[in-house]
Amino acid sequence: MEMRRYDRTGTTPAERGLLHGYWMLSGYGLRASRAFGWLTVTMLVTLVLLMGFGLPDDDPKQEVTGTVPPGAGG
Repeated sequence: MEMRRYDRTGTTPAERGLLHGYWMLSGYGLRASRAFGWLTVTMLVTLVLLMGFGLPDDDPKQEVTGTVPPGAGG
């Protein structure tokens, strides 16, 4: 993958960009500490966002639209 990332003729710029991003985020999966670090960062960001914005306190009230035919929904 390293050779493909540096190849200017055989790969498209988009593919090289994807490979470069993959290398930056996880080191091609060869560095478990880097992938574990990104997992930890992602979990912390999710936790902070949930603490900041949270989930709704109450459920929205359900509203029924339309008509129910006679004898149905008994």
